[in-house]
Amino acid sequence: MIPDFKNTESAFRIRSTAELQRMKLLFQLMGSYELTKIGTFLIKAALKWHFPIKKLIKHTLFKQFCGGETLEECQEGMEKRYHSGVLSIPDYSAEAGSNPDYAAAFEEIKRSIYFVSQHRSCAFAVFKASALGPSAPMEKHGISPLRPEEQSLLQQTKQYMQELCTYAAQLRVKLLIDAEESWIQDWIDEQVIEISAHCNREEAWIYPTLQMYRRDGMQRLQHYERCSRELQFKPAVKLVRGAYMEKENARAQQLGYVSPIHTSKADTDACFNKGLEYCVQQGIALCAGTHNENSTGLLCSLYAQKKEDVYFAQLLGMSDNLSFVLAENKFPVAKYVPYGPVELVMPYLFRRADENTSVTGEVGRELRLIRKELERRK
Repeated sequence: MIPDFKNTESAFRIRSTAELQRMKLLFQLMGSYELTKIGTFLIKAALKWHFPIKKLIKHTLFKQFCGGETLEECQEGMEKRYHSGVLSIPDYSAEAGSNPDYAAAFEEIKRSIYFVSQHRSCAFAVFKASALGPSAPMEKHGISPLRPEEQSLLQQTKQYMQELCTYAAQLRVKLLIDAEESWIQDWIDEQVIEISAHCNREEAWIYPTLQMYRRDGMQRLQHYERCSRELQFKPAVKLVRGAYMEKENARAQQLGYVSPIHTSKADTDACFNKGLEYCVQQGIALCAGTHNENSTGLLCSLYAQKKEDVYFAQLLGMSDNLSFVLAENKFPVAKYVPYGPVELVMPYLFRRADENTSVTGEVGRELRLIRKELERRK
């Protein structure tokens, strides 16, 4: 049975009227392309010149899309969602500047894995490989010889990844490894296959992420499933449409190669849905990261075929109509909960603002649902 995702009473049941009014104003502002671009520019400038705007950001964009600056700050919201049937995926989303501290990021991600192991409100832990080491050697790998210092950096990143995955498996924590830009993804995938062969031997703990807006999305999924059979490990994936479309297309145009991204949203949707069906048919443990009602409905209809190891997931601050309606109908669902210092989470927040402005109908849908619920409460 496919739930009614227009049921705003269920969607916003943990939101006060005051919260809905604040969300309405924020999405109205984000719905303007010009205002979003100007606002982003002004915020970047203010941060660069150290103007005291952190408090303003923390009570607007940050409050909507992030759980807190620390895991402890996230905990109250996680428990509140848990009591409505929605689990959480704490995501250390701090993106450092030109001199990132990869060792500190490793320690924080490890701490988040332990946190997940200790809290019933959490479904997964998560990390990005690029949080653990520079992306330049990943891109260069397999294309041209690496200098000794580049090889050393790549080896350190690999070691961090292996340690985090082994630690998660030991604590029986499901761990998502987020997908990144196509030019570094091949190296990441190589490490994930090797790690999965070690950590997913008995149960599926490590979940690589596949971006189905890529033309080769299904081929990559099928390749991963073949590797799981050949190396005899339990396959598990997170499927998403993808988050780097504009960057991917711009780079392809600049360097003169065919973009790896589907040329239409319809092709991306079809590829994503085909991936859902394939995972269910092949018995692949699945986390479906989507804000699309049609894809969510499809997985609901497939769910009866494979009730184990299937999760729905959405980002905090978006698509509550999916998350809370799914939970009310007893489907396993989780929210990505980004956290980290405000100034280091800003790149993530800027992407959310751009995404909501550029994705067709995203802001409009959120606004329609909020207005409908506010009207119902009258």
